[in-house]
Amino acid sequence: MSVDAVPTTPTHQQLPACFGFFNGKGGVGKTSLCANTGGLLAAGGYRVLLLDFDPQANL
Repeated sequence: MSVDAVPTTPTHQQLPACFGFFNGKGGVGKTSLCANTGGLLAAGGYRVLLLDFDPQANL
């Protein structure tokens, strides 16, 4: 799938209202996974709010 194939308007699928990425271990990619998932959803036309509760607050 190319980047050009990303829809510009959201489909009317039922998505969960909230996603959570958590793991007690550091350095496993939680922030990267969250940022990239949010970016892809936003590029697909969805409204996205990302919150970072990690003390480092890198998001």
